[in-house]
Amino acid sequence: MISVYDSIDKCCGCGACAQICAHKAITMMDDEYGFRYPVIEQSLCVDCELCQKVCNYQPVDKKSPIVTFVAQRKSKEIFKSASGGVFAELATKVIEQGGVVYGCIFVRQNGVLRPIIAEATTIADVEPMLGSKYVQSDTYDSYKKVKNRLKKGQMVLYSGVPCQVAGLKGFLRKDYDNLLTLDIICHGTPNERFFQSYISDLESKIRGTITKFNFRGKIKGWGDFAYTYTYTDIKGNEYNAWGCLEDSVYYKMFLASSIYRESCYHCPFASIHRSSDITIGDCWGIDVEHPEYDTKQGGVFDFKKGISCVLVNTEQGSNFIETNDSGLVLSRISLDSVVRYNHQLSRPSYDSPYRKEYY
Repeated sequence: MISVYDSIDKCCGCGACAQICAHKAITMMDDEYGFRYPVIEQSLCVDCELCQKVCNYQPVDKKSPIVTFVAQRKSKEIFKSASGGVFAELATKVIEQGGVVYGCIFVRQNGVLRPIIAEATTIADVEPMLGSKYVQSDTYDSYKKVKNRLKKGQMVLYSGVPCQVAGLKGFLRKDYDNLLTLDIICHGTPNERFFQSYISDLESKIRGTITKFNFRGKIKGWGDFAYTYTYTDIKGNEYNAWGCLEDSVYYKMFLASSIYRESCYHCPFASIHRSSDITIGDCWGIDVEHPEYDTKQGGVFDFKKGISCVLVNTEQGSNFIETNDSGLVLSRISLDSVVRYNHQLSRPSYDSPYRKEYY
């Protein structure tokens, strides 16, 4: 009898196994807490073991980043991004070159707000992908779509958390010159059922339906955690609203590492050895490490707008940055100074003793 994973801490829920199964024997199903795992219908299984072969939830090659940058997008559109706007700029370049971008968006499905990996073929399609999504997204059939695009010769930028990028590479089982992968410095992911419970509670308080949600709006500036959202009332009128970290129980539990997936606390990708071509995240500590970079000190970066760190992990990633950096302000920075303020580059998040109680 085939089994895809040995224990729940060794499954990230990327869905590569379900997407590769030609007999549709594997379904991603929720456990009692809402975390999604592959379930095999044995009557449909032909014991081909392909699901096990594509599973890529394992440590990557021990390669360190080629170069590390501090970065900021030049465009005024930077305020739509959570940090320095690097993903937005690179995605724009890919679209302008006729490529396709994949990233997480929130969509309203069956009465609830869902995080899914969607496809963007226009710059307008990219906008919903901007901003942080502190919840695990559903990869759906995105791996299949990526493979079809690549086989047609189209350029593809695939973005996600590290395990989702690893899942894509396991699914593809070969390298493609026209594929660029980008992962984020991820601290862990709650599941969408928990997120939807939070949204439902918020909707009951505002007496409206939330259509857009942004965990990291810059209404108070970069680094001050404020969430923004758009909702409609019973008459169909639309409003924009925001709240602070202190207002959100979900937010506080997320930052306390209390509601992540089991595998997040054992993440094999929580190191400087990444599975993607490019890694991005907030460049926390830049004001301490390099205060001279700030425009207030005569530097070229406006810290108030948000600053990103960029780890270039492969030659493919390096070549793309070199030929598409016109919309970015870039400066080299030591990898150590980035790791100091991003623990996920050295270890997974610590489990919380209250996690099961919260769920």
